[in-house]
Amino acid sequence: MKVTLTGEKLIKFIKEYFGIEVVDVQTLEGYANLNFRIKDVEERSYVYKSFQHADDLLFFESETEVLNKLTKKFPDKFPKPIPAINGAYIVKQVQGNDKTNNRILSWLEGDLLKDVQHNQQLFRSFGEFLASMDKEFLEINDPVIKARHIEWDIQHFLDLRSKSKSISDPSLRKLADYYFLQYKEFVLPELPYLRKSIIHNDANDWNVLIQDGKVSGLIDFGDMVYAPLIQELAIAISYAMFEKNDPLKWAAYIISGYHDILPLEEKELELLYYLIAARLCTSVILSSEGIQNNPENEYLLVSQKPTWDLLNKWIAISPDMAERKFKEAAGIRVPEKSDIQKDLEKRHQFVSKSLSVSYTKPIKMKRAAFQYMFDADGNTFLDAYNNIPHVGHQHPKVVEAGQKQIALLNTNTRYVYDQLAEYAEKLLAKFPSPLNKIFFVNSGSAASDLAIRMAQTYTSKQNML
Repeated sequence: MKVTLTGEKLIKFIKEYFGIEVVDVQTLEGYANLNFRIKDVEERSYVYKSFQHADDLLFFESETEVLNKLTKKFPDKFPKPIPAINGAYIVKQVQGNDKTNNRILSWLEGDLLKDVQHNQQLFRSFGEFLASMDKEFLEINDPVIKARHIEWDIQHFLDLRSKSKSISDPSLRKLADYYFLQYKEFVLPELPYLRKSIIHNDANDWNVLIQDGKVSGLIDFGDMVYAPLIQELAIAISYAMFEKNDPLKWAAYIISGYHDILPLEEKELELLYYLIAARLCTSVILSSEGIQNNPENEYLLVSQKPTWDLLNKWIAISPDMAERKFKEAAGIRVPEKSDIQKDLEKRHQFVSKSLSVSYTKPIKMKRAAFQYMFDADGNTFLDAYNNIPHVGHQHPKVVEAGQKQIALLNTNTRYVYDQLAEYAEKLLAKFPSPLNKIFFVNSGSAASDLAIRMAQTYTSKQNML
């Protein structure tokens, strides 16, 4: 990004158009625009923003209207737009071929959420703050924001699928690919039925301000969109759980505070686990892509490590356990825990006991992901027995290949089709040349049985060791 105004030129520009006599300028971190903290002769602070995307001018005007409504209802909790001398809130500036839109906002005092000690009271206040803001958002109707489509809007998470290749490490990339499939399976069909509203869409730990142990303000409304209401909470929780040993406990504090002000619906809480994962994946995908295009921008990497750390914790959490904890935090009744004895009685009623059950205390399994299996009550088990010698459970490439083939053709070896011979050819290429035929079987037991019968046929003997 080009810097069009710095130093004396910037001070002169602000004086000329906004009538503010600037005595100090400090550069602030920014993702897609230039940000400065400026001070006037009376030591009052402001935020000066410069944007180089002229296409966003309509959004800036909508953002100004939203901020004016919020600051009228909640003074000193949100940035207040400062008008220029001519009354405009956006001032265009042209320097050669370089054009920018410029604005000034009030400065909000407070410490950033990322820099303070976290506790239950603080996180409950975070939920309460977001809910109070979102109740006001529900009353605002803005066609420009409604029509907006940005990459950071996780209702469009699947649009990023082609960009996951920007994650160079395949062991990390598979996490993003896994959650793309989970989103498609569980979230996408429910999107049309979720409550929608204008939302802030970026309540991360760099944008949330703290005073006296409570959330006191929220800045940076540049990612506002019209989206599922629960998306607001998913994004806030995603960043709040960074570096937490028990992420669900901390998420519950925020949910509890939010629900007290703006009650959540059951379906919203059922999808929250997947929406949090979608935000985390969005963050690492876009920052990975951004750092490839702009390797000198260290700001793009500030959340990469904690995001990956959290994603590795998240994959080990059952969606059912997360849903249970989220609903408990909102005071919503959760299902009774499974009765394994009843499940065993039903199994033995219809299935032979010759199919044995593992463990003295059997486990009722419901889900799995890579090296983890999850029981019906949401407990996590590290699996070292089933498919782990291969690629683990529900590997996205395996699932996708299976879904694609079953949707096209699912039959047996008695018919002629390309995949059978092609797979056999590729598999035989991995073995010594004397091995030139393949028998397809459906289990290890079937393979052993076939091998015994082949040996008996070849040797004409029946005894075996």
